[in-house]
Amino acid sequence: KPQGRQSPLAHDALGRCRWAYSGHGQCLGQVSVVPEMALADVAGLPADCTVKNLDLYTKDVRADLKALRHYYSLCRDTLDPVVTTSCFSVWKEGNFRNGSAKVIPALPQTRGPAEGTPVRIFFFDDNINLHQGGSAGSASAKGICNLRDVVKGEYIDFSEGKNGFVRETAFRHTLIHHSTEYRNVMVEVNILDAMSFSEYFTSIIGRYAKEGEKLIVFMDVNGTILWDDSIMGLGPHEVILSAMCACLEFRPRNTVNFVWSDERGTSKTVKFEKPQRLKQVVHAISGGDDRCYHEFLDLHRCERLIKEISHLGDIGWTTDTDSQREAVSSDGFITNFQTYMAEISSQGLERSMPDSWFKCLVMLRDGCHSIIIQSFGMDTFRVLKSSVDDPRKVMQLAINHEMWSERDKSEFANQFRLAGDEASQLPWWRNFMDLSGQLWCRQGACQDTTREQRCCNVCHATRR
Repeated sequence: KPQGRQSPLAHDALGRCRWAYSGHGQCLGQVSVVPEMALADVAGLPADCTVKNLDLYTKDVRADLKALRHYYSLCRDTLDPVVTTSCFSVWKEGNFRNGSAKVIPALPQTRGPAEGTPVRIFFFDDNINLHQGGSAGSASAKGICNLRDVVKGEYIDFSEGKNGFVRETAFRHTLIHHSTEYRNVMVEVNILDAMSFSEYFTSIIGRYAKEGEKLIVFMDVNGTILWDDSIMGLGPHEVILSAMCACLEFRPRNTVNFVWSDERGTSKTVKFEKPQRLKQVVHAISGGDDRCYHEFLDLHRCERLIKEISHLGDIGWTTDTDSQREAVSSDGFITNFQTYMAEISSQGLERSMPDSWFKCLVMLRDGCHSIIIQSFGMDTFRVLKSSVDDPRKVMQLAINHEMWSERDKSEFANQFRLAGDEASQLPWWRNFMDLSGQLWCRQGACQDTTREQRCCNVCHATRR
């Protein structure tokens, strides 16, 4: 956990952006966007927890705009972390498209709210889908971000070339859209980069933050702060495999028909005419079957898939350029996987969060900027328990709580139980850990065959 508040001078990237505030906790130079709104408490939770319901989806344009502006004001003025749990039911009903996803305020450069201190908003999420290009930032595109103008309330398309948004890259696999018309920076997080570089978040923020700005940083949880995914039921090794498949591209030499046969004797023929991310290849083979897709998140299957399709084309990183291409073999894939798993182990497998998150947290708190942890899942408490002194004192906003499913309401309430009751809520993958914190082989007791032993060595799951 971050200990105290260090000098902002220790963080060169953001030291120049420290936000002034008075000793009484009153923000200097801030003008509220809207009058104060009274938010109802979420019923059935412990009295010492601050959990408010905020309706951002009422189908009343004026009411939604007022709520959006109030949400922005809350996020701007807070000096402590805030958790926002978005409404999964609304997103699902909207077919998982941007227009019904996590609400992020959009700040116009020239016609924004009257504020003495300029504000810039960052949104970090691994599912923002910037890699899809084209209209990836449109309201109708599959995605995770509902970017809303705080002045007009309208949806803001953050696709490249729209509303001043341009594309840049960072580190090895990270994509960024930032705008000349809006003070918003959209970051498609890559967990491989986030856990490999301790300056990952801080350097991206430092690249776009301007002197004297107050920063609001919205952070996703699964696949962004956490390197396991409780929503999808993925352990760290599966998250790493999934992320690697998303960063690798299969480039067929010609139009090819690829035949995949599984262990049950079922065959699937898939036609490839143009380059595809390895993750898309797996989805094509799975044919929309989630169970089949999850089965591919296994080192043996990934290794076998790469060996078989490499006869039909080349495999390389999506960030390759015409002048610099790196062919990836099955052995290279395994080597990279080993490297990433070793990095996780060195940072503490049990903690489930990279050093880059904690460095970012300290930097933002030192600068008196706003940290908004935002998720659809019921896992934000896991982040809070490692990031603040008392998670139960953190303000929580439940978006349209009355529209949640009964299951989501129950799981949300379970987060606030006392620490003594939390043992049963550990993620399922921890059942595969030995006492040293290493993952056990998911296939059970290993045999003395070369293949089985190799599997365990690669995934750091040797069972002794």
